[in-house]
Formats: sequence, structure tokens, C-alpha cells
Amino acid sequence: MPRRRATLPRMRIVEKHLRRHNLARVLDCGPLRTRRGLIVGLVNVGEDSDEIWVEKTLPRAERLFTILHERVHLRRQIAGEELPDPAIEEAYVELETVARASPSLLSRLPYPTLLLTLKKAITSGRLDPNRRKDLDKIYRRIHSLIL
Repeated sequence: MPRRRATLPRMRIVEKHLRRHNLARVLDCGPLRTRRGLIVGLVNVGEDSDEIWVEKTLPRAERLFTILHERVHLRRQIAGEELPDPAIEEAYVELETVARASPSLLSRLPYPTLLLTLKKAITSGRLDPNRRKDLDKIYRRIHSLIL
């Protein structure tokens, strides 16, 4: 198992109207976060591929969750943890994002009871995803949920 980087990297956040933006030139930038089929977040974009773009019209809680989600993608890319199957990769990223999100953020998203229950199941209510050993334990739990 590779040595996991636990902390999330920082990247410049740019809020844009992604629906209006010409995304043809950036669609190979990495995983796409969508909501009802619309792109709401992108990572490794911008002139120097050093930005996270997030849909400007999202409600604040969803915008914050999307930014956290994109930072998890970036952490996994840097650590070389990305999986070849995009669907499974997205599931791992989404569950790590839930583990990292604060309870107050999760309570402002759709299905807060489900998200808070999932967070508690993944973290046992005590594991800190910013600590490498705890993140390894969280990933074992995520793996058992996905596979």
C-alpha cells in the first residue's frame, strides 16, 4: 500500500459560470464533478493547470462541498492513488469528501441524515482524515463499503 498523503493540497479556487464557459479545451483536465448532468467542478484547470473551477451559481454549501471534493481529487492525484475505473474512483473521492466535511456542512446539504450517518460509519466519529494512520483506516472502511 502506498504511503498516503493525508493533508489536502491548496489550489487557487475560481468561481465561474461553467455552463457558459467553453469547456472543450479543458475536458481532459481530470475527473468532472457533475450535478444532474451539469459540470459543477473541475480540477487542474486554468492557464497553468493550477486552479479549481467551481460553478458560481451553486448554493454556498454545495459550492464548499464541491471545492473539498476537488481538493480530494488533487490529493489522490499527487499521491498516485487514482484508480483506472472512473466510477470507482469517484466513489472513493466522494466518500473521503464526506469523511473530511464538517458536520455543519453536511447538515446543509441534501440528505443530511444520510451524510452524517455515513460520516460516522466511515470515521467511527473519531478518526481524523488529516492524519495518515487515520486516513488509512478510513480507506479500509471505504473499501469495504465499495467492494
